[in-house]
Amino acid sequence: MADSCRPKASLSLDLDNLWAYLAVRGDPEWRSLPTYLPRLLPRFLDLMDRRSLSMTVFVVGLDAEQDSNSDELMALGESRHEVGNHSHRHDPLLCIEPEEEISRQLGQAHDAIRTATGRVPTGFRSPGFATSPALLRCLGAAGYRYDSSIFPSFMGPLARLYYKLRSGKRLAKGKDPRDTLFGPLSAGLRPLEAFPWNLGDEASPAMTEQPVTTMPWLKLPIHGTYILYLSRFSVTLARTYLRLALDLCARTGVEPCYLLHPLELLGAGEVEGLQFFPAMDLPLDHKTSVLNWLLDELQSRFDVGTLEEQVTRAPTGPARTPAELRV
Repeated sequence: MADSCRPKASLSLDLDNLWAYLAVRGDPEWRSLPTYLPRLLPRFLDLMDRRSLSMTVFVVGLDAEQDSNSDELMALGESRHEVGNHSHRHDPLLCIEPEEEISRQLGQAHDAIRTATGRVPTGFRSPGFATSPALLRCLGAAGYRYDSSIFPSFMGPLARLYYKLRSGKRLAKGKDPRDTLFGPLSAGLRPLEAFPWNLGDEASPAMTEQPVTTMPWLKLPIHGTYILYLSRFSVTLARTYLRLALDLCARTGVEPCYLLHPLELLGAGEVEGLQFFPAMDLPLDHKTSVLNWLLDELQSRFDVGTLEEQVTRAPTGPARTPAELRV
């Protein structure tokens, strides 16, 4: 039961699949659409059920079209959790496509997710935090209530370089989906607080932007993957870092929009082809332990729920226009 006196937070899971990670890396094996969702999704749903937690799960349209994932996605749709749109092909280059193509892919994903889960998504998160004015306009025209694709951090270029070096493959310039990952250096200047977009269309409903939370002031990442990476070196360091970030959120009045990824509950050796990803050398019991104390910290400080709930209560600040967003 929600406690109206406690500060709020949202929890979300980007349901990236094995094939999506392989595609971004440039591995041709992605075309066979290998999946770990039948193994992974029940783990997350069970963990959330045991904690009586609700979260937002952003689903990829192409996964929703596959029979191999149908049982798990239907179970997701029947659960307490919100279902969001995570694009159709999990392609970070979607944001630089012509608006007609962006609109087509958004609609394709929307319909597939609705069919697979029985839920109508009203929120969107782009793969790799890659966004653009064209993408935002298409979301507004499609009637989406909110977007959560902004990642306010100065570390985007460094994270992009790390990812390229770790994946070890080079793709043609302009066709490499890693080129748009994590946003530009200027993303660190973007706000942590929710705000409305002025899309310049009187016919479109208002759309809220709920940025993924980074550490207030320093704009350092605090999402699950980063905390797990720190725990490789020191669990004490990871705990201290997370507590500092949450303390700063409370002090500055930031309601955390906290992000998880599937690899938080996949241990070393469980899935082939992901060894290049941060923290994929950690065993499942270590990851489960870290994720549990991470959720303990969130639940001890905040009333944790879905992004839809967070956006509903988000304060109305100054509206921004997509033209202010530099890709």
